[in-house]
Amino acid sequence: MRCPDGPPCKGSHGAHSDGKPKGKPGNAATKKARIEAHRLFDLIWKENLVRNRGAAYSWMQKAMSLSKAEAHIGEFSIEQCEKLLRAVYQDYPKVRGDRWTAIMVDPLGD
Repeated sequence: MRCPDGPPCKGSHGAHSDGKPKGKPGNAATKKARIEAHRLFDLIWKENLVRNRGAAYSWMQKAMSLSKAEAHIGEFSIEQCEKLLRAVYQDYPKVRGDRWTAIMVDPLGD
């Protein structure tokens, strides 16, 4: 991660090129949960389980009863990340491949 015109840092969320944050700051556990949730969520569109990224976000909104403005993993709580992981596992069982066994067994490393 890199802030505009700055060195790499250990920030808890990304930033746009103008420095505006892409999400809400979070502690280490929240950051880890968001990373794992995003990694798994991204599979549903990267592996063509839905039409495209937009369709994946539409699915997320419906599955989690979120508005478009609320459907940003960078602003999720740990509980919301866990809910997203469960929804992906339920609705997209094809993501349960061997390379994601660690996420399936212990999604948040607890």
